[in-house]
Amino acid sequence: MRMKSFTTLIILLLSFEVLGLSIDEKLTLRILKVSDTQKTVLINRGAEDGLMVGDHAKLYVTQGIVARGVVMKTSPSRSVWSLYSISDADKVRSQSVLSLKITEEYKVSLDSSKMLSKDDRPTGVMVTGDMDDEMKEDMIALKREAPSSGKYYQNLDTSEDSRAGGRGTLGMRSTEVFGTFNYLSFSETEDNGFEGVEATQKDSSEMSFSLGVEKYFEEKGGTLRNLSLLGQFDYSSTEEQEKDADSSPITSNTLMGASIGLNYHFYNDPFVFEQVILFASGHFGLGVISSSTEGSDSDSSSDGSYNTLSFGGGLKYYTMEGLGLRGQLDFYTRNENSTTDLGNEVVKKKSGPRIKFGMSYRF
Repeated sequence: MRMKSFTTLIILLLSFEVLGLSIDEKLTLRILKVSDTQKTVLINRGAEDGLMVGDHAKLYVTQGIVARGVVMKTSPSRSVWSLYSISDADKVRSQSVLSLKITEEYKVSLDSSKMLSKDDRPTGVMVTGDMDDEMKEDMIALKREAPSSGKYYQNLDTSEDSRAGGRGTLGMRSTEVFGTFNYLSFSETEDNGFEGVEATQKDSSEMSFSLGVEKYFEEKGGTLRNLSLLGQFDYSSTEEQEKDADSSPITSNTLMGASIGLNYHFYNDPFVFEQVILFASGHFGLGVISSSTEGSDSDSSSDGSYNTLSFGGGLKYYTMEGLGLRGQLDFYTRNENSTTDLGNEVVKKKSGPRIKFGMSYRF
C-alpha cells in the first residue's frame, strides 16, 4: 500500500506543468548575434534559465532601458528575441552584457501601423524583423535543439556586473532520493536487569546504512522554501567481541527501523545547483533490535525495540542534472529495551557523534 502511494506521488509530481519566469524576475545575458536591422538578436539565455516562447521583457543597463522584446525561439542555453522597441541602438551589439526584466505580455500584431511608440503602454506591437542568412540558420538550429524534457533551470545571477555566467536552480525538482553510510562513535551504558549487578559502561562504534526520500517546497520567497521533510529506512548489523580474547563469545546485533526529520537550509537556496548548501537537521526514529550471543557455555538471544533522537548539520551539493552529494555531522542518542530468552530485561543507552555521507538524486 505504501509503495502504491509513493508511486502515485511520483506520477503526480512528474505531471506538473513546468513554469517559466514570473513577472519582474531578472536575468543577466550576453548578446551573441544581431541581425542587420537590429530587430532580431540571439542571446545566451534559454529554456534552462526559465525563458519560454512568448515571454516579453525589457533589456536594460544601469543607465536605463536599451530595448523591449519578445522570445521567438528557445533552446536549452540560447534564445532568439524580436526587438520591437530600441531606445539605445549602440548597446544592441554582439557581446554586449545586459540585464532583462520580464514584463506583462504585450499584444502582438503584424500590422505595421501598430508599431510600438515611445509610450510605455502600447496597444499593439510589431514583432517581425529581417534576418540575415546566419540568423536564419540559428533559428533552424534552435528548433532542432528545442527541449522536450520540460525541465527548466532558472538563473539566479542578477548582479549588474555579471558576465552572464550565472548559476541556476533545479526548477521543479522538489523530490529527492538519497542513500548514506553512517559511522557512529558512542559511549554505552548497559543495565542487564539482574538485581544487585551494577550497570556497565564502555565505548564502541557502529556502521549503518540509510535510504530515504526528502521533499522540498517550491514556494518562492517564503519560509517553507528553506524547509524540507524527510523519511528514511535505517539498517545496521554488527558483531562484538572482547579484545585479546579469541575464545570470548561473539554478540551479533541487528537493527532495523525508520526515522523522520526536518531540514532547514541556509547560506544558499535549497534549489540551487553548483553551489554549496548548508543545512541544520533534526531526526526522530523508532525500530526493532535483535541480538544473539554465541561461543559461550550457554548461548542466548534477545529481541526488543529502540528509539533515536539526533540533532546536527551538514552540507549538500548538486549538479545541473540533479545528482547530489551530502555530508552531515550530528549528535545521536539511542535507547534500547530488550528481553532475553532468560526473561530479564536489558536496557542500553548509547550517545555520541555520528558522521553521515552519501549521494542523492533530485527529480
